[in-house]
Amino acid sequence: MSFDLGDAADDADDDEEEVEEESTEKTADQEEPADPPEKTPAFGFENQWQRQLYPRPESWERLEDAMTLDMERVFREHGVRNMSKREIHDALVRFSAAHAEEVARLALEERGVDIEE
Repeated sequence: MSFDLGDAADDADDDEEEVEEESTEKTADQEEPADPPEKTPAFGFENQWQRQLYPRPESWERLEDAMTLDMERVFREHGVRNMSKREIHDALVRFSAAHAEEVARLALEERGVDIEE
């Protein structure tokens, strides 16, 4: 019997490639877990669009009080301690868009327009 040492070396290379493929597959399957939503902003700075709002000072103060006193309490009840203002402002814009008629009524009331139907 004769052994060809070259063939054995070729087989060894094949085994190493198989091990590398298996470890690559394991890494791909073992994705890092995402941060919990209580710790991660809904969107980053790169996904925002700055626009001006022109409220009266007293209206803005009421909003800031609501953000500090009421909204902050709700966030903490749900384990969120790092809610950003951009997320709150985005929610305010989405809420206003979803309740456009009510927003219009509030603006009309401030003008003194009779909105009773």
